[in-house]
Amino acid sequence: MPGELERPPSRSELNRELMVRAATSWDGLGALVIVAGAGVALGLPVLILVAVVLWVAASVWHYFDGSEADKLAADRAGRRARSEAAARLDPAAMCAPVASELMRARAQEESIRQTIADSELPSELSGDVDALVTAFEATARRADIIYRTIERQQENGQGATDLEGRIAALREAGRVSSEDDRALLEALTAQLAAARRAEELRDRFFTTMERMVAELGTIDSEIVGMSASEAATSQRQVAGQLRDLRELVSGLAGDMQRQQASDAV
Repeated sequence: MPGELERPPSRSELNRELMVRAATSWDGLGALVIVAGAGVALGLPVLILVAVVLWVAASVWHYFDGSEADKLAADRAGRRARSEAAARLDPAAMCAPVASELMRARAQEESIRQTIADSELPSELSGDVDALVTAFEATARRADIIYRTIERQQENGQGATDLEGRIAALREAGRVSSEDDRALLEALTAQLAAARRAEELRDRFFTTMERMVAELGTIDSEIVGMSASEAATSQRQVAGQLRDLRELVSGLAGDMQRQQASDAV
């Protein structure tokens, strides 16, 4: 079911779901059960035929009734909202600095959604916001892992500063000649390079998130000045800005993933 909600349903899928809802409406099934049951109890087969006709008539009426389609749309929207809410990150389970950035981004996201709704702008803009949300949540998830890893390394005396000091101490002590000393220095140097890359990605995350929140604020203000009847050029411009932000955040998430993969080798 979650996979089905992640993509827009096809026309045939919506039609099939609407048919099932119409065929299982309470009044149609009620008429079928009650009248057919009476026919069986009284030994009148004609009542069974009447029951089937009533059920078919109720099903057809519900199928062509616009309110049934509205109920289907509302039901799908509710399921999608519940699925997305369940899949979203819980800031309380993340380290405080990353959680703070995530909450700031979400607050700006909600503001933009509300502005789009109040301005009665096309729903396509909300779709671009959805894609951006997916990107920054994936980035925050990886940033949380990297931040916690750096914290543990620093607590264990294996942070970048600690490693720099250890390498400098070995060289000052003249421990660079033996094969074992050279192997140790090589291992520490590789560890230091990995630690620096992790710290660089951590810092990039905070810079990128701050930039994203600032640009979302700008976009929010731009949307306020738009109207549904305004030239489509302005709306395309906002959509382009949202996509650019998504690419920026997705690129950082990709770099984080590659870093974690290389560290695991």
